[in-house]
This record gives sequence, C-alpha cells and structure tokens, in this order.
Amino acid sequence: MSRLIGFELEKICRRKIVWAGLVALIGLNLVFYIFTAMPSMGVMNDQGGYSKGAGAIAVDRELTKPYEGVLTDDTVKQILLDHQEKIEKTDFYARMDYAYDSVGKLFLDETGNYNGLSVKELYGADSSHREFHYARGEQQFLGYMPMLLLVMGYFLIVALSPVFSDEYMRGTDALILTSKMGKKQCAISKVTASLIFTAVVAGVVILVNWLLMVLFFGTEGWSMSIQLEMTAGDYSGVPYAMTMGQTISYAVLLWMTAMCGLTGIVVICSSFAKSSFMALITALLIYTIPLTLSSLSFEWLQRILSFMPVIMSTVGSVLQFPLVELGGFAFNFSCLPMLTMAAVCILSFVVTKRVFRRKMV
Repeated sequence: MSRLIGFELEKICRRKIVWAGLVALIGLNLVFYIFTAMPSMGVMNDQGGYSKGAGAIAVDRELTKPYEGVLTDDTVKQILLDHQEKIEKTDFYARMDYAYDSVGKLFLDETGNYNGLSVKELYGADSSHREFHYARGEQQFLGYMPMLLLVMGYFLIVALSPVFSDEYMRGTDALILTSKMGKKQCAISKVTASLIFTAVVAGVVILVNWLLMVLFFGTEGWSMSIQLEMTAGDYSGVPYAMTMGQTISYAVLLWMTAMCGLTGIVVICSSFAKSSFMALITALLIYTIPLTLSSLSFEWLQRILSFMPVIMSTVGSVLQFPLVELGGFAFNFSCLPMLTMAAVCILSFVVTKRVFRRKMV
C-alpha cells in the first residue's frame, strides 16, 4: 500500500501545473508577507517620520505598554491625548503605532475629534472582552492568512481534480481495476496521497508563517481579547471571552480541516466525473458559490455556509456564533465544521472506492 501511495503522490507532483501553482502560491505568500506583515510595518516618531521593519517592533511594543490591561474610557482618552501632537503634525488618518492604529482611530469622528463613544458601546460591557496587549504580529497573521488559504483552495482544486478522472480519460482505469490490488487499494491510495499532499502543503505554509510571526513578535499578544481586533477582520461580534492565542489555535485547526475537507470533496468529484475538466468545474462551483452567498444576512444561511471550506478559512465568520451546549457541556461552534470536514475526508474513501469499482465493465 505504501508503494501505491508513493506512486500516486509522484503522479500528483509530476504535473507541471502543480509546480507552477506551488511557485505562484509561494510568490503570493511572499507578496502578502512583504506588503502586509513585518517588513511593511512602520512606527511614527515624534517628528512625523517612521521607523521601519524589524527595528520598529521594539519601539511599537514600548509605546503600547502604558495602555495594556483592561481597556477603559480613560485608556482611550489617554491614547488620544498622547497622540495629539502627532495628529497635528500629520493627519489623524495616518498610521502611527499599534495602540493608536488598532484602538485610538476607532474613537475619532470624520474631523479627527473624539466621537464620544464609550468602550462599552463599542466592545461591550464584559471586561474579559477588553483585555488589551501588544498583538501586532497576530493581527498581521490573521489579516493575510485567510486570503492565502482562499487561494490555496483553488490551487488544490486544480492539482487534485485529475486524480481519478485522468484515469478514465486515458483508459487506464480498466487496467488498474483488473490488477491484483486495483479493486481494493487503488482508490484508497489515491485519496490518501491527495490528503497527504494537502496536509504537507497547507501544514508547511501555515507553520512557516506562524514561525515568522513568533520569531519577530513573540507570543505576548496571545492574551489580548480577540474582540478588540477590528483591522484584520471584525472579531468584535465573538459572543464569548476568547484570547488572540485561542483564536490563532482555532484558525490553524479550521484552515487544516477546511483544506483536507476540500480535498475530500475534490476527489469525490473526480471519481464521478468523466473528465478532469468536469471535475475541475464541479469542484470550483462547490468551493466558490458559498463565497458569493456570504454577503446575505440570513443567520440560518450563515450557519450553513460556515460548514463550507471557503468560509471556514475566513475564521471570523465561524467564530461569530454562540457556544453550543450539549448535555450540560458547552463547546465552540467551530468544532462542528471541523468535525464535518473530518467526516468528509472519511466519506471520500468510501465513496471513491465504490464509484471507482463501478467503472469496471
């Protein structure tokens, strides 16, 4: 079986379009990282100039320290007061530092004056939703990774759509099915190889970006309340206490299970389709349609869409729902989509095996 899996992995990786897609994905990751993460960050000094890149992190962290803790109205007013001179020298829309960019700006009106909002009006009365710490790295990570995972989904569809359908087009399915191991093990090896390919690609991409975040920014921001994060995606609607560290942990699990679940869907489509093109179009429609429906504001629809891989990759759209209570035990709603994707992976073995065997006439 291991030799068959290795053979199927080699077939996936042998295609030029797969390597082209990998190069494009790595290139896109570099673009996102360079222009939205650490290399692009800047911290304004007292003269209105900027410290850039890694050297700005220590400055940014020190400027944030006085405001750390439970965010209150007094904290907000102090942030605005401390930045008043910079606002007068530049513009209140300008990027300054983490405290001002992620909190201070939200309390200014269109003229740059305090808008009178209280922190409870903006973030809620629960103080556990207002724990503020320096989390610039985590903010960047949650900002660009969902877009990268969205594109990765399209790459996986292109790479894996031919897994079964190519055998039908070339007429090699009959030869495989009449071989000694064809009936029982070929379909299993194809699905296993596809899942391994996905796990390696997604796992490496997520791990490298996570390590870059930890290397440059550390993990001190993991204790910040996710409800305070409104720039990398609006997490203010998360209805329970949740830290940045917990959010990143759930994000990684959502991304991995979403990509593996998508792989299960793609190989099922490929096993039914008569050609790679049909498998590709079917998988693309299944992946993309939920994204086009996500703007509709029906809660029941949003709950259904949260089980789709493309919506799971956004993270915030899944975490917005209340905890699920079952038999006196409460758990995060995002566990349901993750379990569903795991079930899809298991189902893909059963379905593809049966469909592939039926191709024998």
